Amino acid sequence: MSDEPLGADVANQGFIGTLTGETNAHGEPILRWWSIGRLWRLADALPYTETPLEELNFVLDNHSNLVACLDGRALLNRDVAEKARRIWEADLNYPIILIGDQWIADGSHRVMKAHALGLPTIRVVRFAVVPVPDFVRSREDFIR
Repeated sequence: MSDEPLGADVANQGFIGTLTGETNAHGEPILRWWSIGRLWRLADALPYTETPLEELNFVLDNHSNLVACLDGRALLNRDVAEKARRIWEADLNYPIILIGDQWIADGSHRVMKAHALGLPTIRVVRFAVVPVPDFVRSREDFIR
């Protein structure tokens, strides 16, 4: 796993996650942000496993992040085509990165491609312990 799957620009991408029930003084969820580039460097030391795709149904059965990225505007065919292009271009030679059992930090397009191709398994690297995040903030702080 020596090269990152998305090239140099992956270092500028991130994964945001929450810990169930954790809130700030205002009752807002606390969000953690991890640099995808840093997660890839950490994951390089971990072994990957060929994991049955059915174990990743939580990715396929989750709401698409496509709608979340549209800021409330109507979904365009262009948006669907862009998502389809990213799925088609996903490189299945790279494993997906899971944090625990239910957080996919990188690789949702690879999971969707494997599903579309009817593959029974996909490569997975799993962090058993949640890595220290790069940032911890409330949702409002991330939006600003």
